[in-house]
Amino acid sequence: MPAERKPSPSGGFEMALERAAAASAVRHRHLESLEQARALQASMEQAVAPGQSNRLDTYFHMAIARAGDNILLSDLAVAIRRAVHSPIQRAEQALGDWTDFEQGLAEQHGAVLEAVLAGDEQAAADLVEHHIRHAYRHLLPRCG
Repeated sequence: MPAERKPSPSGGFEMALERAAAASAVRHRHLESLEQARALQASMEQAVAPGQSNRLDTYFHMAIARAGDNILLSDLAVAIRRAVHSPIQRAEQALGDWTDFEQGLAEQHGAVLEAVLAGDEQAAADLVEHHIRHAYRHLLPRCG
């Protein structure tokens, strides 16, 4: 298991990796992984606790990475998501406006998934970047 680490404020490598994974998902559209992403996104739309939502969010991003049918991208995405899982979970638990934040994440996941399914690489990459920047803007100050 990768060592725990705080997500970087700029996103850097993580951002490039998530963008590449979303674009690859558009090109390859591994259906089983996309069906899993859809189910995870639907679960996030329910009122869930921060810890559960964090797991669903992590699994959603992993499913998108797997949908690209690129083993290296998928493995790197999984490793990064696992490495930042605990600090992000703690930050989510510290949010005062949890429900609104979580609903926003679920909506953003839906938009990413729709772009992937529509075959729009640029939109999928841009939407996943927007999603991550939005989450980091709210969570990084609480990652401590």
